[in-house]
Amino acid sequence: MRGLTCFAMLLVLGAYQEKRPPNPEPALPTELVAQEKAKQDCVKAGGTPMINGFGISICQVKTQDGGKPCSSSDDCEGFCLVEGQICTSHSSHFGCFETYENGQHPTLCVD
Repeated sequence: MRGLTCFAMLLVLGAYQEKRPPNPEPALPTELVAQEKAKQDCVKAGGTPMINGFGISICQVKTQDGGKPCSSSDDCEGFCLVEGQICTSHSSHFGCFETYENGQHPTLCVD
């Protein structure tokens, strides 16, 4: 009989337990949230989110003067390329390439 009384009390106590909401989804790490926001901001600005050679996220934006003749990178939003002496079409140009700087052709490498 004592076992039945204890069992009944456990049932009664169990019925009065506070109902807790399910655990919320774990929050994303702050860094991931910041990266996602940066990607969204890049797209809103008309750019393309990319990862450079060092694994860093950048925003590649089309330049307004891409293809325009130039005599140095000061004439461009991006770089002045030796090949064709024209401005790059995007703000971020990757790899090694020769720029045209006032008659000189320095090689620039961008990762």
